[in-house]
Formats: sequence, structure tokens, C-alpha cells
Amino acid sequence: MSFETILLAAEQQANAFMSALGAPEGLQTSLLLNSLRHNEDCAFGRHFNFRGITSVRAYQQNVPIMHYAGYEPWIERCVNGEKMVLTADDIDFYFSSSGSTGEPKRIPSTSAYVKNIYLPMAYISLQRMRQYVPGVLGNFNKIINFKWDPISEEDAVSGDTKKTGLSQVNWSKKVGIADHFEPGMGAPWASPGAIVNQLDRLYYRLCVAAVYPDVFGFVGINPRLIATIPYLLDSRKDELLRDVHDGTLLGKPFRPGDPGRAAAIEKNMQHSGQLKPCHIWPAVKLMYCWTGGTAALYRHRIPLDYGNDIQIFSAPVAASEGPVAIPVSRSSFGGPLALPFVFLEFIEATEEIGPGSKTLLYDALEKGKYYHVILTNTSGLYRYALGDIIRVSAIINGVPYAEYAGRNKVLQLQSCRLLETDVTAAAVAAAAQCEWSLVNLSCCIDWDRNDRLLFAVEFDGYALPEDAYAFAVLVDDALCALHPGYQQGRAGGSIHLPVVQPVAKHGFARDWIRRVEAGVRPAQVKDKIFITDQKEWQYLCQPA
Repeated sequence: MSFETILLAAEQQANAFMSALGAPEGLQTSLLLNSLRHNEDCAFGRHFNFRGITSVRAYQQNVPIMHYAGYEPWIERCVNGEKMVLTADDIDFYFSSSGSTGEPKRIPSTSAYVKNIYLPMAYISLQRMRQYVPGVLGNFNKIINFKWDPISEEDAVSGDTKKTGLSQVNWSKKVGIADHFEPGMGAPWASPGAIVNQLDRLYYRLCVAAVYPDVFGFVGINPRLIATIPYLLDSRKDELLRDVHDGTLLGKPFRPGDPGRAAAIEKNMQHSGQLKPCHIWPAVKLMYCWTGGTAALYRHRIPLDYGNDIQIFSAPVAASEGPVAIPVSRSSFGGPLALPFVFLEFIEATEEIGPGSKTLLYDALEKGKYYHVILTNTSGLYRYALGDIIRVSAIINGVPYAEYAGRNKVLQLQSCRLLETDVTAAAVAAAAQCEWSLVNLSCCIDWDRNDRLLFAVEFDGYALPEDAYAFAVLVDDALCALHPGYQQGRAGGSIHLPVVQPVAKHGFARDWIRRVEAGVRPAQVKDKIFITDQKEWQYLCQPA
């Protein structure tokens, strides 16, 4: 695919998206009813009488809201080779979604979904980057894309229990789409080949790219990965400098040595003594990753590690199941809801999700409020509880703009039901009031007493006990202001002041490595605000 073709596709998709949002009335209803008509003869459609559904209200009355567990028996039938189960289309892939507990989820997907939803979303994002960073297209393959992690063709076939990520499929072979439609997918460092170890696959990219000082940008999507890259570089700096100097990689000859390049990198890092991305790639101009949720705690560190000239672009609020909101500018209030692509319903975040929960449509959402997302896509998921919470940050021309706020995770502290989004918002508010820079944090209920929260906080630099106490007070104040139940518990004495346990330097980076070594792909190791496993907590809080 030529750059001109990519440019045209990006511009067309962005224009079509904004044009559709200009007349949102009826858009969602027609999208839903067309999908129901297409799939009314599949097993799921017959079971829930899709043929008899002629309105949104009838759809909500006939089809219950279900989490992934409710779909597992249906998906299992598809995996075993049965046709016409969830959709009239053939299921071509089972995308691996980073399940929070146990095995990752297998999300069915079709070629039509990829062509009509996933790729347009990617092109819309590319058009936004092109508008703000004009050189992005000319430097298309000078971008390190940590999201793109190709695997062998046989690992991603329909009817197989093997699973893959959206970023691991060769689209040209699977659905007839030309390769290299995303930034960096044709770069020399893009494909680690048969390397099995996930950390070595990541190192391969960094090491191969290290001889190219003109790297233009990074695609990371997951901000936790972006935040950990500086530590990974510094922890293997001696190996990387030696590999660049000698032309080796992972202990084997790989390319001609480049002593001059190794010397230049070493000179760039002399002042700090720490190897950062900006010491290797001083020309970086863009970063593409999620910026909502817990990333708000540490996204300010990106220019410090990657270079002051970098522009940060927020990735779409999306999951393997489908998009929710797609940013179209560099604004700080997220992006418009993906109304042309998926049918969306919402439940206020303070409410629990049940099969018959009352839902809201896009035009009933309110600015500043938090909502659960209920999604219907074109690949066989109907009224699917996504597990994410969004915050409506603006309403423009009748279309809500949303940002990712957190996962639908709950801690029961006495009679107070705390959401992950409550704790994240309180931590962000507390950090904004103090002079400390935070690397990251996690939270749990005190293991010995069920009347207070414990916070594991990695401060950027040395923290005195007084600093930890002061941060506990600020978080406590913020939680009281944000959550009436928490404030009542504090006032009544059933909830006590949180305790902050400082985490040793690089503690969260080491925890990230532990999870990758346990088998999770780097792109899927996300921030974990709530920890319910005491061994995980002890590992995170152990001395350096």
C-alpha cells in the first residue's frame, strides 16, 4: 500500500466519521437494526428472536446484558467449528483480550469487522496525527510500534483454540488488506521473528532500532509499557551498547558493528548516567498511547524520558470487542463516541450491572459523569458488558466526548463500595495538590483490618515518612469529596485514614517484568489499581 493510498484512506475515513456524527439522530438505531436483520438466522438470533425486534426498546427487552462469562458457551461452539452461532459471517479470528483474572478472553471477530470498524478507526487516528505532525507520513516506517507484534500465520486461524491480538495478524493474507497500514509495521525492527521470550522480543526491537538515530515516534497504546521502556533500556544498557558496537543481538552475530553509533549513545547518556529513549533517539516527535485513567498519574514523565519535543496523542477508547470513543483532535477531553461503528448503551458507574439493568443511550449522557459501557458490535456480541468505565468530558453538537476512566473493579470497604475510578480520580487529585511526582500506585484493603485502604506508591525520588503521611491525607480528603459513602464512613468512624507504603525505586517496573515473565504479552500488562492477592502486594512492596 503506497503512502498516497494510506493518506487518501485516512482523510476519507476521518471525513466520513465526522460527517456521520453531524447527524447522529437515527444513526444508532439503523446500525442496530441492520445488524439484527443480518444475524437473525444465527443460533443466537433465533434464541433471542432477532426477527421480531423492530426497535431499540424491543431489543433491550428481548436481549439481556451479559458479561463475557455469559458468552463463553456460545463462543466455545464457534471455536469448535460450528457455523451460524453468533453471527451469519464466518469468524476469522479470536482476539485475545487481557482478562483481569484467569485465562484471557477469546473475542470473536470477522473480516467485515476488521474492514469496516477496526481499520477505519486506525485511519482516523492516523489522519489526526498527520494533521498535527506533518512529517508522520514521510517517516511512516521510522516509528517503533510496540503494539504490532506479528505471529506466525497458523497461530490465528478460525476454529482453533489459539488466540491472537488485533495487532498480531497479517491482514494482507487474512482479509486481503495490504501490509503496513499502521505506522512502523514495515520498519527493520518490526518483526522479532521466532524469538519466544517476550522480553527478548521487546529487546530485539529496541536493539535493532538503536542504530537508527532518526526514529520519529512511538506507538505504544498501553501507557504502562511506554512507562516501563526507560527502565528496560537502562537495565540492559551494557548489553545494548555492546550489541550496537559489535553487531550482535542476543549473543549472536546479527549485523555489521557500529562503534561510532555506540559511542554517540554513550556520550548522550553521560550526564545522567541512565540510558533513556531520548539518548538513543533524539529526533522523536510523537507518542501514541492511552492517556486516561491511571496514565494521568505519570504521563507527564513521557517528555522527560522520550524528549521535550514529543507530542502525545491519545489512542482511541477501545477494546478488542470494539471502539467506544475516537479522539479527533489534540484536545484534553477525549473523543466523540464511536456512534457510526457500534451500538452503545450506558449505565451509571455507581450502579451494578445486571441482565435487566436500565440503560441510557448516547443522548441521555451528562457531562462529568461516569458510565459503564454496554456494546453491540458486528462480530456477534450483543449487549455485551465491556468492563470499562468512561467519563463524559464534553458534549459537542449533541455528541458526547468520552475518555477512558478505568476498569469496572470494586473494593468493598466496610459499607462503602469503591470503584477503581473513585480511587484513580482521588489519587490524580491528590497528586495535583502536592509537589511530588508519582511513578505509579496501587491500592488494597488493609490485609489485617477491613477499615482502611493501603496505598502502594512509587514516588519519583526519595520520599520521607512525612511525605507518605501527607499524601495519605490528600487522598483521604479527595475520596471524601468524591464519594459520599466514604465520607460518611470517615465521619462515623467505621473507615480510618489510609496508609501509604512507599514502593522502592523501579518497583512497578519490576512488577511489570514479573507479569510478562508469567506469560502476559507486554502490550497487555496494564496498570492494576486494585490488588486483591496478598502475594502480589508483598512483591510490589518488597525492598529494592
